[in-house]
Amino acid sequence: MTIITTTKRCTRRLLQKLQENIQWARMQFKPSKSRSISIVKGKLTGERFYISEEPIPTVLEKPIKSLGRWYNADLKDMQQLEQIRQDLANGLKKINNTALPGKLNLWCYQFGLLPRLLWPLTMYKVSLSHANLMERLVNTYVRKWLGLPKCVSSVSLYSKGALLLPISSLVKEFKCAKVRLDMSLTESRDPTKASATERRTLVVEEVRRQEEALRCSKAVAQAKQGRWMRWEGLWLGKDPSCPLCTTPATLKHILVGCKTSLSQGRYTWRHNQVLKCLAHKLECKRVSTNSQPVSYQNEYRHELLFVREGDKQRVGPLKQDLSPLNAARDWQMRVDLDQRLIFPPEIAITTLRPDIVLWSNSCQLAYIIELTVPWEDAFEEAFERKKLRYSNLASEAEQKGWKIRVRPVEMRWLGWTLEEEELRRRRLTLEAEQLRQRRLTLEVEQLPRQRLTLEVEQLPRRLSLEAEQLRRRLTLEAEQLRRRLTWEELSQRRRLAQE
Repeated sequence: MTIITTTKRCTRRLLQKLQENIQWARMQFKPSKSRSISIVKGKLTGERFYISEEPIPTVLEKPIKSLGRWYNADLKDMQQLEQIRQDLANGLKKINNTALPGKLNLWCYQFGLLPRLLWPLTMYKVSLSHANLMERLVNTYVRKWLGLPKCVSSVSLYSKGALLLPISSLVKEFKCAKVRLDMSLTESRDPTKASATERRTLVVEEVRRQEEALRCSKAVAQAKQGRWMRWEGLWLGKDPSCPLCTTPATLKHILVGCKTSLSQGRYTWRHNQVLKCLAHKLECKRVSTNSQPVSYQNEYRHELLFVREGDKQRVGPLKQDLSPLNAARDWQMRVDLDQRLIFPPEIAITTLRPDIVLWSNSCQLAYIIELTVPWEDAFEEAFERKKLRYSNLASEAEQKGWKIRVRPVEMRWLGWTLEEEELRRRRLTLEAEQLRQRRLTLEVEQLPRQRLTLEVEQLPRRLSLEAEQLRRRLTLEAEQLRRRLTWEELSQRRRLAQE
């Protein structure tokens, strides 16, 4: 039972009331197993509370443990973190001091020590840096038990593609435990979707997948210990030499390094096949964008929203197309496939032949797309080379008022998607959103001007209409006045004739 009040008097009165109810039920409290804590202006005080004239110990005197978590005087987890680290070190030393072989020591850690550490790591506020320090200590003993050198990376220990060891990373299990705890406290309000248990399982699996992808990306960057990611030395044929030349047939040589394949146009054919798929997707998007009505381009619309009496206006989420092509409706595209590509002369005059050119004359925006299929080690080099190749062309076009966006596209063989590609996709979306916001701001600024211009154009017509209405009203009043005077004159003549 946990009691939380705001004042001392409320606490004493509540304890007295609880004591009376417990005694009526023929039970009693045990003050020695209870704890009290008093916080005044953010600081702990030594205020005491009593049950049946027996004092309740404070947290300052005796810490208390609840649901596997210790609460002490400073209300922080630093002492518990040191205790967890000490327990880990002692557990590893005890396992190491046994007479068991290294594989059995590793089994004791995986199924004995690691599960005991996950609960305190879940309950206390442990930072990721502390978890990394603990994993470094674990890695030292794992290398020792397996007889591996100290230079072996932790990626090889826990990744699924290197040594295939049946052990789990402490950092990965720590993240999964934190996510599992957070998802356990979240309840699903939509009965049509996944249950709380299913969603928790999905999120935990996603964390595991991200950790494995991060280790794989690190392994690709390692020259020696990451060779298993590059299939170096893997050859399934009988003859280890290349069938087209006398060079040893490594995977890198077959895919990107054979001079005979380059002279025969095999690499060019592969490049063009990928380019055809990319051009087909862009052409479909270009045609669908240009076929949309012009009114769709203006996202700032004036609509009459009718709301019933007593109801509130409902504003739903707007479906916005954040594609960069949504900025115009006159997109044109040229692809360097069947015919020799000629760069559009209205943008710039050059002899360069990019793979795809996509431009719009209305907004003076052009995209230069260059496709390359490099080896994994030369991915960054290929990106920078393609980026710098069209820098002068972009500067020349910008002097004419055009905006040039150079977008190198790299095709990997191993299929790893690094952060650079994700950042480029986000940059494209961000540019489209900024362009939409800029156009919206411009339309809002031009709206008062357009309204003022319209009012000025309609002013002579409105004045002439008002003048015509005034003339008719004056004519009608004059006619009514003439008739009234004529009637009064006739009445006066009749009255004089009778007299």
